[in-house]
Amino acid sequence: EYNDKRLNRRLIQDLPSTPTLYLYSDTDVVISANDVESMIYNKQAYHKSMNKMQKEVKNQQIIQKYKFRGSGHVAHFKQYPAKYEAILLQFLSSL
Repeated sequence: EYNDKRLNRRLIQDLPSTPTLYLYSDTDVVISANDVESMIYNKQAYHKSMNKMQKEVKNQQIIQKYKFRGSGHVAHFKQYPAKYEAILLQFLSSL
């Protein structure tokens, strides 16, 4: 399990209004899906608390994610090119 608290904190707190797309896999041996999902959850919670403190309401979904099944680390496009492209196009059109 990956656990660098300083890096995690920086990933969670940096660029609060930057739309982010996480593409990950349930079979990645470099970083587990649980680690990615934990970081996403913490980042969403952080941004939600910051928006409440600043009394801002943001309708845009800042964080989007997609978990591939069975593709290795950074191998999603190779294994699922059509799905990968569709996810990217959907994300880009949401900006």
